[in-house]
Amino acid sequence: MGIRPLLLSLKQNKFIALMVILQIALTLAAVSHSAFSTSALLKDWNVASGLDEQNLIVSRAQFFVDNPDRESAIVQDLENLSRLPGVEYVTTANQIPFAANSVSNVYRETGDDAQRYLASVFELNDAALDVLGVELVAGRNFYPNEVIRGELSATTEYPSVVMISEALSEEMFPGENALGKTLWPVKDNQPAEIIGIYTNYMTGEILNGVGKSYNSAIRPMALWSANRFDPGYLMRVEPGAAERLLEDARTAIYRLPGRYLYNNEVLTRTKKRIYDGRGSQSMLMLGISAVLILITAFGIAGLASFLVSQRQKQIGIRRALGATKKDILRYFLAENSLLTVVGLLLGAAVTIGIAVKYPALTGDGALRYDLILAVGLFLWLVNIIAVYLPAKRASNVEPAAVIG
Repeated sequence: MGIRPLLLSLKQNKFIALMVILQIALTLAAVSHSAFSTSALLKDWNVASGLDEQNLIVSRAQFFVDNPDRESAIVQDLENLSRLPGVEYVTTANQIPFAANSVSNVYRETGDDAQRYLASVFELNDAALDVLGVELVAGRNFYPNEVIRGELSATTEYPSVVMISEALSEEMFPGENALGKTLWPVKDNQPAEIIGIYTNYMTGEILNGVGKSYNSAIRPMALWSANRFDPGYLMRVEPGAAERLLEDARTAIYRLPGRYLYNNEVLTRTKKRIYDGRGSQSMLMLGISAVLILITAFGIAGLASFLVSQRQKQIGIRRALGATKKDILRYFLAENSLLTVVGLLLGAAVTIGIAVKYPALTGDGALRYDLILAVGLFLWLVNIIAVYLPAKRASNVEPAAVIG
């Protein structure tokens, strides 16, 4: 069957053909971007955290009384928490893994043209590596006397040493040994010597979203201020004891009055929260995509039925001239396939254009041509199924019934 008869037939039904093409194009664009988002979410779910999160607890409290002695409170908290049966190590923490919403620019040199590197900077004490359960791959840990503690506005001295993750080391010093190099946590100020490199652990959703999940640095410090949340506490506990110790940690924190506990959970819950909203969004988008595919299928089936009813006499004449039922069936399937291909090409162009213009809509900024192809093939199959019954009905038209 040549393409010319198909084009001549579609020319007589231009409006219907245009409706089918636009419907397919828009459906492809919408479903493809839904697939991008879901694929990115699944990819993030499978990223190794680098942590034993089921055995880590975070507890964070905030004073609601005026002028409390925060330093004494922190010392007392550390002592009370470390004494709990089942708690192995405790550290103060300005932010925690999976919820590190503070992302900094760090530098390997000063000057106006200094290149910046994204990283989550954690302020922990000398128990940091033991608490996190990450390993040193080079260098050494902090010494206790290197930990800086104090009120933020009164602090003039900052740590002269820092540890960084393998990922940040490789990005900042590719092909070099980062040990002994200088890192600037703040541009042109507060330089620190890199004394250790540790195995990667996940920081949080912000760096996950830009493909830098493991970029982190640890500074030996604990600062507090009335104008910001006080340092929280991160604890490593014995395997299987985390849920049991949550209430004990709460009781230990509340031994000191005048504050409230606003966060007390196992890090498995913190990790899950990264994906809760995105998971719901992805499920919603997949649901909308399924509805769009059904609407497209029913719409094409309805338009095909309309065309069959409009071409009864034409079909009868073709049958009288020797066309078989299979010929009629192939004709309608070929016509639908032609419209589908045009719609898919237009939809692919729209999808790619949107992804290039707004890369964040692809979920992780990566345009997936394989997903566009997979969605396109699926839509083509759905459309073939949708048009089959009207085409089958057309092939059963008897010449004598329509030619008088």
